[in-house]
Amino acid sequence: MKYQYSHLIDPSSYDNQCLCNDIPLRCHRNSDIEESGLMRLRNDWQKHIGPLPLSTYGGQGPQYNFTAVTIPECLTERLEIVAYVMEFAFLHDDLVDQAEASEGLGLFEKMMKDIKAGVQSSDRRQSSSGEGRILGNILEEMMAVDSLRAKQFLEYWRRGVSLPRDQTRFESLDDYLDFRLVDSGAFEIDECSRLTRPAWAAAFLTNDVQSWEKECEEYKNQTKLNHTADTPHMVNGVWILMRQYSIGVQEAIDRVHQKVKVFVAEFVDTVSTLDGRKDLSEDSRSFVEAAQYMVSGNLIWGMSSPRYRSDRTLNGLQMAGLKCTGPPHVSPVMKDTKHPPTPPDEDVKVVDGSKEIDDNDHNNTQVASQIGPRPIVSVMRNLALFITQDHPTLPSLPISAPASYTSALPSKNIRDKAADALNIWLNVPPADLSNIKRIVNMLHNASLMFDDIEDGSTLRRGSPAAHTIFGIAQTMNSAGWQVVEAIVEMQKLKDDSTFEICLKELSNMYTGQGHDISWSTNIVCPTLGEYLKMVDYSKSSSVDFILNLSNERTETGGLFRILTLLMLAQSPTPRRTGLMALASLMGRYFQVRDDYMNLSSGDYTKKKGFCEDLEEGKFSLLMVHTMQVAPEADKMLLQNLLAQRRAAGKMSMAQKHLVLEIMKKMGSMEYAAKVLEAMLAEVRKMVEGVDKECGMENEMMRSLLGSLDVEAPLP
Repeated sequence: MKYQYSHLIDPSSYDNQCLCNDIPLRCHRNSDIEESGLMRLRNDWQKHIGPLPLSTYGGQGPQYNFTAVTIPECLTERLEIVAYVMEFAFLHDDLVDQAEASEGLGLFEKMMKDIKAGVQSSDRRQSSSGEGRILGNILEEMMAVDSLRAKQFLEYWRRGVSLPRDQTRFESLDDYLDFRLVDSGAFEIDECSRLTRPAWAAAFLTNDVQSWEKECEEYKNQTKLNHTADTPHMVNGVWILMRQYSIGVQEAIDRVHQKVKVFVAEFVDTVSTLDGRKDLSEDSRSFVEAAQYMVSGNLIWGMSSPRYRSDRTLNGLQMAGLKCTGPPHVSPVMKDTKHPPTPPDEDVKVVDGSKEIDDNDHNNTQVASQIGPRPIVSVMRNLALFITQDHPTLPSLPISAPASYTSALPSKNIRDKAADALNIWLNVPPADLSNIKRIVNMLHNASLMFDDIEDGSTLRRGSPAAHTIFGIAQTMNSAGWQVVEAIVEMQKLKDDSTFEICLKELSNMYTGQGHDISWSTNIVCPTLGEYLKMVDYSKSSSVDFILNLSNERTETGGLFRILTLLMLAQSPTPRRTGLMALASLMGRYFQVRDDYMNLSSGDYTKKKGFCEDLEEGKFSLLMVHTMQVAPEADKMLLQNLLAQRRAAGKMSMAQKHLVLEIMKKMGSMEYAAKVLEAMLAEVRKMVEGVDKECGMENEMMRSLLGSLDVEAPLP
């Protein structure tokens, strides 16, 4: 059987309770069309018949709807009308189940007359009853799609509802199954009927267990309403076994489950031999194979369907759709105290391998184009669903997952330690400090995701980078969402002037990063002044201040100044004039330190890879210095190496070692180390100045500075 319209569901996502072993679960790719069909039926029911049966959920389920998983290979152009019919059957069953026995039989007789009239009438829309009008709609739509099968279907249905309805007593489970299998409308001719019997039996018995509580409630109500001497019986396999063997409910359920497993194993064996059945037509083999999904689909749907599970509900979008279908459920029979409102030869054989179905065969892909527009099927029929504004909020998990993954990677929480060190001077209230830390962490997280994408990094803290798991598009979206969330949190601090300055710093972040990317992409070496300005824009960050302490890397900008600005704005102490100058100098220091560690630190190599800056074609301080002082021959060599890296998307180990040799020959490593030494000495002087301004020594800040020396181990 060729699968065109469905996809497999991962078995690890559901528990089949060993009731459909070796039978997969598939779901139609266009399940939204099914949703449209069943919602349209509900609207038509209320228009032509009246209030919906009490507390009916029909074939809906929060994960899967009935038709999408029981007939997953339904032709897409027929899916809506099939769902429409299924929902009609569900609602009609509920209506009958909630009526008294005599009234229920009357409802069946009425529908049988309507179906018979539908088969014979030339004007099927003129029925005097509401159900007759709906059946007329069904037949007209089916006739437009496939006239032969429309008449066959309606005849099968007529024969099904023509069966005796007063039989509720069965001597054994086998007698009951014989009744149910005929009651199902399983009129496939001869061999197909025999081959699929175990599948239908497994599905019906599974349904008996899943609907047990619902049927018990209905049985109790029937008993109260019944005024005759005879006690009504339940038409349910569990009930029959209880009476047949005088056993309790759980033992009866266990026996039903065991029977289901036997039927499933029998049918799995049947399906495995279908390829060798050359006496069966392709259509018949497909029919038998497709029957297995009635077993798995019915099982998994029923597990979560509020139709049978009072502890389950529909998903938010479905509940919004129900609000659009009219007034609340009302029943004249009882009050609900549990749930709130909410023309060719018809004798064609399908098992004869030498005789195929006519040109209207359901596998003929030209049928849809031959019959023209379908008269009823349209998503827009359920117009209210498209107009209403009362739809549920979409879940945040798809947006937050990459960010949550990145933030959960191993970390030493030095960001918070850095903020705490600044707070020795600023004395920001705990609640405000907590909000500021959250803002910085969100911006930091966004910077990591953006940076890994822009640089093509595959590792972050020794683990796969987010975009290698969630994809580039989803990770970028998550990073952008984190920036927006951080801005929202900034506004809560209620300091307009500081907020505007922080937005400017965020703008500078992207400006500086844009130049950094442009230089690498176009192999343009900046001047030392341009490099430092780019650092001031995109590298003078709290992330650099914080994250380089843990030997990581970021390309976001201005975050250290943002951290300092936000803390200054919330500080009750007088302004500390030296802090912003300290912030800028520390930002430069951290970037130069990062450039140096990238090419010299073994620990960095473990977490991000060997000489990652060379892999990315970065113009770090060391590369800028080398390009400025190298003779033309070496400069040409470096430019060609960078050009080959751009073409290949990476740099080989041999190429990296050659670049490092040139850098060492030009003294760039020593140059960077001396710059770091001088800058750190200046930073320490500035810290002493702030200490004097505040009248206290900040030992926490001094401890952090002690970890910044390139000779010292990282904290």
